[in-house]
Amino acid sequence: MINDSVGKVSGGSKLVAQAGLTMEEIVDSIRGVTVMMAEITAASAEQSSGIEQVNQAITQMDNVTQKNAALVEQAAAATESLEEQTQNLEVTVAHFQLDGNSHSASGSVSSGTQVNIGNSFSSAPLRKKTAPTGTGAGKKRESIGQKPQLLTVDAGGWEAF
Repeated sequence: MINDSVGKVSGGSKLVAQAGLTMEEIVDSIRGVTVMMAEITAASAEQSSGIEQVNQAITQMDNVTQKNAALVEQAAAATESLEEQTQNLEVTVAHFQLDGNSHSASGSVSSGTQVNIGNSFSSAPLRKKTAPTGTGAGKKRESIGQKPQLLTVDAGGWEAF
């Protein structure tokens, strides 16, 4: 019976030693899982930060898009206003005519100059000052009492008078 008890105690000690090793393996596995959970948490935080940055960029892009849309509306309104003013100017200019003498349009208008409008350039004719042809002090201008005529200049559709 003593030998049997010693054998059972010895077997129990071996089982306890095995249980201790198994417990150490379990603790090591739990440590590994804890490390993995910490890495997952860090990756989630980085991902969350990245998503926040993307959201900020989208918000900024939305703001810029809204500003651009407002600028486009303003440009469209300005274009419409300029078009209306151009039509009014055409109607007003149509009422004017220069005298019927045989001056050529190229003699009274110089070549166009570049006018910067926004980011585009437009050609606008300039009036050329001409010296008077007569030297008489009391000489009347021949065009008094005559209706002026409109002279057409081939400078991008501009008309001079």
